[in-house]
Amino acid sequence: DDLAMATTNGQNPANGTCRDLYRDEFSTFRPTIKVVDCTIRDGGLMNKWLFSDELVRDLYQANVAAGVDYMEIGYLTSESYFKRGDVGAWRFCADADLRRIMGNNDTKMKIAAMADIGRVDDCDIPQKSECLLDLIRVACYDYQIDEAIRLANLCVDRGYEVSINLMAVAKNSLEAIDACLDKVAAECKCQYFYIADSFGSIYGEQVRLLARRYLRKLGPGSAAKWPKVIGYHGHNNQQLGFANTVEGVIEGIEMIDGSYLGLGRGSGNTCLEQLLCFLHNPKYDPRPVFAVIEKHFAPMRLAADPEWGVSIPYLIQGARNEHPKDAMAWEAAGKSADAVGFYDQFMADKETATLAPAEPAEDGPKPAGPRVANHCSELYRREFFSYRPTIRVIDTTVRYGGFRGNWRFPDAFVQGIHRYCVESGIDYMEVGYLTGAAAAAAGVTSELFGPWRFCKEEDLVRVFGKARTPGLKLAAMCDVGLIEPSELPAAGETLLDMVRVAACCHQVDAAIALANAAAARGLEAVVVLTEVSAERLDTVEAALAALSAGPAPRVAVG
Repeated sequence: DDLAMATTNGQNPANGTCRDLYRDEFSTFRPTIKVVDCTIRDGGLMNKWLFSDELVRDLYQANVAAGVDYMEIGYLTSESYFKRGDVGAWRFCADADLRRIMGNNDTKMKIAAMADIGRVDDCDIPQKSECLLDLIRVACYDYQIDEAIRLANLCVDRGYEVSINLMAVAKNSLEAIDACLDKVAAECKCQYFYIADSFGSIYGEQVRLLARRYLRKLGPGSAAKWPKVIGYHGHNNQQLGFANTVEGVIEGIEMIDGSYLGLGRGSGNTCLEQLLCFLHNPKYDPRPVFAVIEKHFAPMRLAADPEWGVSIPYLIQGARNEHPKDAMAWEAAGKSADAVGFYDQFMADKETATLAPAEPAEDGPKPAGPRVANHCSELYRREFFSYRPTIRVIDTTVRYGGFRGNWRFPDAFVQGIHRYCVESGIDYMEVGYLTGAAAAAAGVTSELFGPWRFCKEEDLVRVFGKARTPGLKLAAMCDVGLIEPSELPAAGETLLDMVRVAACCHQVDAAIALANAAAARGLEAVVVLTEVSAERLDTVEAALAALSAGPAPRVAVG
């Protein structure tokens, strides 16, 4: 059922101002979901936990004001493994340091710390009555699961809430994961168990499979001796941390992690502020988080001290499903900008044997269409297929990027994008907008905008030449109301191959007329329904019904 999650006790405002698709047709929030801020603990990997007391205190106070459920303030570590002179206080989370920041923590927010297998001794874990910590998160790899269970049970017996975070899960086969889950189900008293995408390598399809598997074996209603809440910790190597977390929440995950502005090594983590805005729970208020970002983290990122965010080396490591140590060394050597060099060294020339795909997993449906097996034997490469050859990729750099500079790109820039699209195997390059006579009345004139707001044929020929490029098609977008069907070019009169018609749901009839006119002139035609999140579901369905009833089979819906 498309609306399987649509039951809610919440009421929409009587004035109807929030009656849009996501608020009207779906649940606004699940009050059982808990949010964990891991800014200091995970972000400390970048600067050896050498945060100022002012920053940590501001972060603590903002989390309390924002309604964050847990603040993971660092690691619980033996001082025999690290020395205080080499790292900051939050590598140890001594009770005196905790109290210096938060007093007795007389708030609803709970305090957490992580314990790495092999870096903490039993004697380093005090009784809960002697410590401000509420939650200890035991981090382990699959081969450490026995020791993780032993340590987790010890922490439970000493009065703590406990989580086990199974790291680098995408490096394991489903058999190895099942073995861990079965052992935890039978032996471990911890209250929480986490999917940890340590390398930022998994996708929504894998999140769904893992969430369902973890919930079935360990979640409420499972046969586990001590049923557990399932959590998700994502990394942003492929910029999927937030999307994967949302996917997990939809599947029933109820404990989720984030950090301020995504602070974390390399590409960073899921952004905490995104989670608070997404959850729609009135207990969460992102404003205090924004204030601390403005004061501390935005200047930190602008100064690149430390540096985090979008990183091509980390992206490549995520795509490889590998630990980011190679990317870390590359960037430490001052070569962050040499993305091609990193690719050539670690990915482009690697030859790996192709394995036959496994039998389809039982945890949920797969997309339709032909699919092709990928390399290697890790979770998402062995249990899934890597791509569908029917998928087409459209580069929108010039068209969408033109909003930043009124489409006044130098010819050399546009030619460079075209060349890179060809070399990368991109299917379509969207070069800008098509406009008609009505555009001038709307203020869209050549005095105000560059050539790619109009995509005149002479500009296309000047930049791309008269011959079409094999393998790459050119596309342009047109807005309903700014061009008439009769003003569209014919296939033999233009270098364009595709017209994409942008329209809101109430403009669907005009969009169909434009798309049909483009198809009749020999062009590929696409209708792009825009602003769908501001529409009611029945309005979207009516637009889709109108599109499906049209006579032109070449019209698609984007």
